[in-house]
Amino acid sequence: MSQLLFETDWLASRSVFYNEADGRASHNVNDVIDFANVEFDPDGLNGFLDFGYAVFQRTPIRGVKFLAPSSRLFRETSGALRIETDGDPVPHLLSHRRPEAEVIDVVRSTVSAWERSTDGEIVIPTSGGFDSRLLNLMVADRRRIRQFTFGRTSPQTAAEDVKRAASLARRLGTRWEWVELGDFHAFLPAWDEMFGVSAHAHGMYQMEFFSRVCARLGGGRPLLSGMCGDYFSGSGYFTRECALVRRPADLLDCFRVDMWHGDSAMSLLGGTGEPLAEYFEKHREAIADPIRRVVELVRTRIMLLSHLLRVPEHFGFSPRAPFTDIDVASAMLTVPTERRIDRVWLRDFFESQGVSLESVRGASFVTLPYQAMRRVPLEPLDEELLREVVRPDYVRWINRNVGRIGQAWEGYSTLRRRRGFRRLLNLSARLGVKEQRLPAYVAHMNLVPIQSLLRRRNRARER
Repeated sequence: MSQLLFETDWLASRSVFYNEADGRASHNVNDVIDFANVEFDPDGLNGFLDFGYAVFQRTPIRGVKFLAPSSRLFRETSGALRIETDGDPVPHLLSHRRPEAEVIDVVRSTVSAWERSTDGEIVIPTSGGFDSRLLNLMVADRRRIRQFTFGRTSPQTAAEDVKRAASLARRLGTRWEWVELGDFHAFLPAWDEMFGVSAHAHGMYQMEFFSRVCARLGGGRPLLSGMCGDYFSGSGYFTRECALVRRPADLLDCFRVDMWHGDSAMSLLGGTGEPLAEYFEKHREAIADPIRRVVELVRTRIMLLSHLLRVPEHFGFSPRAPFTDIDVASAMLTVPTERRIDRVWLRDFFESQGVSLESVRGASFVTLPYQAMRRVPLEPLDEELLREVVRPDYVRWINRNVGRIGQAWEGYSTLRRRRGFRRLLNLSARLGVKEQRLPAYVAHMNLVPIQSLLRRRNRARER
């Protein structure tokens, strides 16, 4: 008789990893790795480098994979693993169009049902953007709301997110606090323990944020997360720019996150490129549909996005992400395209509620990584260790540029606001002279989990 070990929802919003060789399974990829016998999967490593997270049910480690959405993992009496995957419910749900008022009611009823099931203060990380703004409006008892915001600019209090969140709190009469960040590189070991080679080291700022909120409030409180709201509600990028996916290589531009990834051309392990081509062929029909493509995008990126629930949970909060509910997501996806693009339907709703914040301006140039480098400098990558998998000159380039990032951030961010300096930057870019510091920082964070894996392997072999 087979035993059900794990199952995933329609997005696989809580990842399930398993080892094909020894049958181990867990929500934490580190739990299923046989570190003493690690072998790299060249295609899995390429996917990790190119996207910045594990994709297409493969990890950088041979035989260590993860479940697709709507799947169940069983262990047979023989000890072997078996996977069952259900049909996709999304096409059916998207066939029913709903009025915008009904969509709002679906969101409200979902949040209200959760609110009634909880006690005490409700924590809402609030940027003043569309997703957190909508969640704040949906909570019936606003006396329970505790809003917290961090800024990504210099100074952090000048950030547009901070200014809009403060304005929202004044209009709603809710309690709001700003949280200063900058020491999040100190959370790199904790991040690695939680996520390993499933995603590049990118969410330590969330760890610092929730650790500071926890220090102010204590743990155990319910928390509302806006995770995935921008995808399903109609953010312009996902409904317009990310539209031309005509061949496998186009998935790179659409499915990865801007520049937050590495480069598989730097790998020394080769690879076939088959996983990307196989995914494209299997999901060609869904990718061709502009609405279903959004769902596929979220399902692919969920490995990266899931930290928005796992991190607050790690610090003792009880998180809920209403926008990941299939009824809420499908309702928002059925809003007519001309109303979804740039979320016109939500803009009109916010206007009717007196919380249109688009006129509230603040700083937008992100300097938080630069500030963090100054406060907690990064350890240089180990060139000798990493030469097993990536080119040494790539590692040297990263170390050379990241080493200067902390010292130069303040002057650069100040100069960038001056018109003449911006013109000089634009001219330099046209001449092929590009900013190297932030790309090097991102590449560093992409290789940190690989370096940690190699160190764990070496320690395991020494025992």
